Amino acid sequence: IDDVVDAYIALASSKHSGEIYNICSGNPISIRFIVEKLLSFAERKLHIEIDPDLVRETDVKSVYGCWEKAKNAFGFTPRIDLEQALKSAWNNELMVIK
Repeated sequence: IDDVVDAYIALASSKHSGEIYNICSGNPISIRFIVEKLLSFAERKLHIEIDPDLVRETDVKSVYGCWEKAKNAFGFTPRIDLEQALKSAWNNELMVIK
């Protein structure tokens, strides 16, 4: 989230509005990896079950993008590690629900 906020501020301060930019790490990440990482922060053990009837062959297995255009336009480079970002988001949600 910090990277996205920083990118929006840099973009808003630049003369490159109206373009499309990927704000990302550039690394392929699966949804399963994100879910497993978030579940690893839980106080109790949780198990993922995938219903094969709900999985489509056309479902995207991983998502990634290239941030080079954003770097060239307004100097964006990813600086926050994904695990650190997920842990921060997890902790923020815990503060909200407590």
